[in-house]
Amino acid sequence: MFQYVFGRNEHELKNDLNKLYEVRNKQSFGTTFSVNGYIVRSLGEKLILENLIKLNIEFFYDKFYPDQKKFKYDFYLPKFDLYIEYFGMCNVKITEKNKKIIEKYIRKSEQKMDLCLEKNYNFLFSSEIDEVLTYIYNL
Repeated sequence: MFQYVFGRNEHELKNDLNKLYEVRNKQSFGTTFSVNGYIVRSLGEKLILENLIKLNIEFFYDKFYPDQKKFKYDFYLPKFDLYIEYFGMCNVKITEKNKKIIEKYIRKSEQKMDLCLEKNYNFLFSSEIDEVLTYIYNL
């Protein structure tokens, strides 16, 4: 195995992923984290934000897609004209208590994807944090 992956050693990557999986199993809806003045809605978004800052990549967070006021994106990277959506709730175990929330979330996620396809936006949509982080480190 490589000692460094995209500028980070194996221990750092595993540590971030272990934190994510640990918290994902305990996380309830509405959990927020603060990073450099940003309030994010999940540990996955926190990891993305921290890495964008670490890599000095300019971004906008939680703003409306252009020319509409219905959907907000998670991240937009202007240098790459790229929208990033991290669908972390797709990994949450569905229970009777959260079933309607998850179904609504999935419908909204599909609508966001349709919007990006219709407008021909460059986008990365993923429910896998390691996939998003790998993509960011390869920009």
